[in-house]
Amino acid sequence: RKLIKEYKLDLLVEDKTSEYDKILTVSGWTNKQWEHNGSNSPSKQDALTILKEAQEGKMFRCVEYGIVAAAALNSIGIPARPLSLKTRDVEKVMRGAGHVVTEAYSKEYDKWIFIDPQFNIVPTLNGIPLNGVEFQKEIFNKNPGLKLINDQGELSKDLAAGYIKWIGKYLFYFDILFDQKTLEGSKFKTIEGKTKITLVPLGYKEPRVFQRNNKIDYSHYTNSLNDFYRKPY
Repeated sequence: RKLIKEYKLDLLVEDKTSEYDKILTVSGWTNKQWEHNGSNSPSKQDALTILKEAQEGKMFRCVEYGIVAAAALNSIGIPARPLSLKTRDVEKVMRGAGHVVTEAYSKEYDKWIFIDPQFNIVPTLNGIPLNGVEFQKEIFNKNPGLKLINDQGELSKDLAAGYIKWIGKYLFYFDILFDQKTLEGSKFKTIEGKTKITLVPLGYKEPRVFQRNNKIDYSHYTNSLNDFYRKPY
């Protein structure tokens, strides 16, 4: 309620006739709130703090774009979650092994939709928006029907090609929090002591270290798309 009131999110989407248009609008709005800075983080990891500090001139990482877009979508009644992406070599490299985006659940399409609010991009195939795993599949297949869009329309071929080349390596491991109600770490809901679920491609190892030094000891692992893309309730 506070997010809607302070940032007039209800007015932002009031003239949008479809849920999908609302999702695109929120992505575009989030993208414009600050300039990206990959090494700066807010004093607290919640949308209100991030937006307040952005208004003061601070710039933040992909993580914060993912948090703010998810919170804004949830506030207008569209279920959403930050989605953490990790590269295949996440355990071996010192930096650049992760990226954070958002996924929103669309009742119109009865599916989760991948949104990258840092770049204001939603992938589609023949006009249907894709989730993260579908996006990875169509990049791998070099599907000519794959298009990238935002609230302004379709991206140019050059911009789309550049983003696809960049994002492709991150679409390997996917993880989400079980609990989207809070971003205060001490209050996360846990299941058997774990706060996240990580989707691992069949036949590949479960990552246990992030960028050589940080233990991944907070996640359950699954190969099941049904687990990861369960319909919210």
